[in-house]
Amino acid sequence: MTKLRHMAYDLMTMSHQSEDDVHIETLWLKTFITAARTENFRMAALELFIDQATVSHHMARLEEAVGTPLFQRQGRGVRLTPEGRSYVSYAERMLFMEQDAKRAIAWATQAPRIHLAASPALAETILPWLCRELYRRHSPLDIRVSVHASRDLPQALSNSVPDALFSRAALPAGTWESHLLFHDPVDLVAPAAADPWEFQDLMRSRVIIQPSSVYTVALLNQLRDIGIRPAVLAVDQISVTKRLVEESVGVAFLPRSSTVREVLEGRLVTADWPQRYPLVDPVYWSLPKDRPPSRILASAERILHARFPNFPSARP
Repeated sequence: MTKLRHMAYDLMTMSHQSEDDVHIETLWLKTFITAARTENFRMAALELFIDQATVSHHMARLEEAVGTPLFQRQGRGVRLTPEGRSYVSYAERMLFMEQDAKRAIAWATQAPRIHLAASPALAETILPWLCRELYRRHSPLDIRVSVHASRDLPQALSNSVPDALFSRAALPAGTWESHLLFHDPVDLVAPAAADPWEFQDLMRSRVIIQPSSVYTVALLNQLRDIGIRPAVLAVDQISVTKRLVEESVGVAFLPRSSTVREVLEGRLVTADWPQRYPLVDPVYWSLPKDRPPSRILASAERILHARFPNFPSARP
């Protein structure tokens, strides 16, 4: 195995010889990996759109470079030698590293990029819209998207800090700059089968709540004020809550933006209820304080400002 490590190192260091050698070595590795999988030079040639003589030439050059036979001829096919079997993983890693490096360089030098993060519900609603608008305005563009549940945000943000984050709560002011994007009205939603409905009848069903939502305490207080103490089912994810409502497990009070599609498709219905004051769920756009805004980030904020005029952070 030590000999194989030296062989892999020798092959990788050959890339310093000339630009042509680097290109040829990549072809050798691609050919070797394909031939090792098919155990047939003719099949490898067909897959790679080259002739069989070229496959044989590549393998001869590769065996010369590593200093040991990698294949044993067997009838019309070939079989990997013990050294060849061991060398497959090295070849795959070397080829992957080269391709990954090329992708990283292209990503860094050819296209502007932005890393956006969001909570699951916002990743299904406002985030796809913003990505679409950014792609319309910028080409090429690389967008990275991360989705994190609220309870996972501290750990997730310590591992990888996005350029901007959609969330339903402001982030710590010490390291983040959070701007209120809009207030999302909270609606009472019920299964389509509940239409026509009566509020008192709906309240005899379970009320599915999101314990982490900022409006949950105010909601339960309002229900108690009007004499209703419903059975409660706590669910963390809005997507799961909607599915439970569709299946008539209960009713829920959800941000309007998260239920627009289901209401339009007739899978859910919204219902009026005697609320003392409107419930809203705030949506925030947060930026790390230690990172200067990029051109793409400024473009994203102009897009947000056009849709949400009260959003205060539209940059020139």
